Amino acid sequence: MKSNRYLDIIDGKNIVIKTPNGFDSQVWWFDQKSKTIKSLKYKDKSLDIEGAGKSGNMNVWQTNSRWWQVFKYSGENFKNIANNKVLDVQGGRDSEG
Repeated sequence: MKSNRYLDIIDGKNIVIKTPNGFDSQVWWFDQKSKTIKSLKYKDKSLDIEGAGKSGNMNVWQTNSRWWQVFKYSGENFKNIANNKVLDVQGGRDSEG
């Protein structure tokens, strides 16, 4: 993010914007095998579109490589492979929490 904030996982499921704190819950990586964006802290979980893809919200869920977890990197964005929606912060807000 422009203000150097990170996406962080709280309570093992929900994602919030936080200032850097050095915790591994703020480290993400793209897994080429599963095509998912995984958490370093929760190695068996990936970014997930809530409600099996029926929501506009993201959370972290057990990696299953279903379409609501599979993304591709295109240009400067991660896009979902099924609906081409881009990962974005609601309202473009770059604020804590």
